[in-house]
Amino acid sequence: MSVALRVAEDTDRSDLVAQLRDLVALLDRTPRLDALSPLVHDCNAALEESLGAARDRDGDHDPRSPTSRELAWLTEMMLVAEPQDLVVIMRQIRRLLGRIDTHAGGLRAGMASPSPCPATA
Repeated sequence: MSVALRVAEDTDRSDLVAQLRDLVALLDRTPRLDALSPLVHDCNAALEESLGAARDRDGDHDPRSPTSRELAWLTEMMLVAEPQDLVVIMRQIRRLLGRIDTHAGGLRAGMASPSPCPATA
């Protein structure tokens, strides 16, 4: 990766972090969530752009490979995470399992999807 590309990525990441920090600050002091819609939209757009750039850079468009790496990482994080972070990790795992289920067309053809894990619902 070139130095110029790395600097651009760091700048993009810094901009995204700044936007997310602004959103957190507004969430803490704004009683009307609908007033946050433009900033939420901007944060989502910046996040999607960053994720798209990462996918393009990796050249990996097979949904199984990044999902497998992320699931493996999250699984290991469950062993070392602080108790207050476990729910967030489990929600991310649930999201990944849903993505796998969607790409596979359902875990079992003709059967209903399993219900959400009670600990994370």
